[in-house]
Amino acid sequence: MEYPEGNWKLFLKTKPAADFTYPASFSNDAEHIATFRREVSAVSASINTLSTSVISFRLTWSKPFTFHDKPYDIKDLIPHGATQIGNGEKTLLPPVPNYPSVSAFMGSAFAIGKQV
Repeated sequence: MEYPEGNWKLFLKTKPAADFTYPASFSNDAEHIATFRREVSAVSASINTLSTSVISFRLTWSKPFTFHDKPYDIKDLIPHGATQIGNGEKTLLPPVPNYPSVSAFMGSAFAIGKQV
């Protein structure tokens, strides 16, 4: 599977009220705090119905925000971006409104180290 280049936005939602049946609800009433860019294709592999992928995102923009009365900025936490490793089920789940393709997925991410 190949994933195209693109931007990924990170939102801070200080009053959780999102609903997995309506994925857009996760960005409603949320503050856009960072944007990442994936400029290369992801590495992915599939075995039977399981799929694994590794994708890196470069931080392109961030702004200061407050969380639990403390100031933060994503550029201070992960200035070079992050690499995400994901595992998912290729079999699709029942669709939800406005999202005809839904699949189970879990992942983990870590900061990209100092660029040389």
